[in-house]
Amino acid sequence: MYTARFKMQTRQPSKIERLHCNSCRISTKHQLLKTHSDSGSDEEQGYYWRTDSEMFECCGCSSVLLRQTHWFSEDPDATV
Repeated sequence: MYTARFKMQTRQPSKIERLHCNSCRISTKHQLLKTHSDSGSDEEQGYYWRTDSEMFECCGCSSVLLRQTHWFSEDPDATV
């Protein structure tokens, strides 16, 4: 006998940040839509890197922006 099982998933509210919107030309609220992280290393050389990408949608005009933050073990300050 086949029994279907469904797991109810609750969606947590997305993060809201105040960012500059190029379309509105002012700082507006933006909703976080999607995040993606990519990382790697060269264990032989002993360094590591990571890139975080975040996609936001303007709550005013609905335009989308992408923010990427880069981190490299040889440069401790993150670069946006």
